[in-house]
Order: sequence, then structure tokens, then C-alpha cells
Amino acid sequence: MPFPMILLNDGRKIPQIGFGTWKIPKEVCVGQVDQAIDIGFDHIDSAQGESGLTLTGVKNCTVLSA
Repeated sequence: MPFPMILLNDGRKIPQIGFGTWKIPKEVCVGQVDQAIDIGFDHIDSAQGESGLTLTGVKNCTVLSA
């Protein structure tokens, strides 16, 4: 599912719409992120300071930058 892109100050682009993980219960968070990726989201918004990266499984993913 292609989303409009936003141009960042450093010249890189990110999708305008991301999948937010705030307030998703930790028991289902990894599954919800897996589903979001399966349907085409490639912008996962999780807060590093609130253990969001660990809860979403993003900590174990490879991040590719354009």
C-alpha cells in the first residue's frame, strides 16, 4: 500500500502514514506489528524511551534506509 512520502531535512524520505504502537497492549503488540508489516506498512512508530522497540519486536529487526 503506497503512502505519500515526506522529505526530511537530510534528504531522506519517510512514509507520511505510519503504524503507531502507543497504547497497544504488550500481549498483542508483536502480532499487531507483524500484521501491519504484512499489509504494507514500513513506517513503524514506537517510542524507544518507553520500551516500545522491545515490545514491538523492532529491536530484533533490520532497518534499511533509503
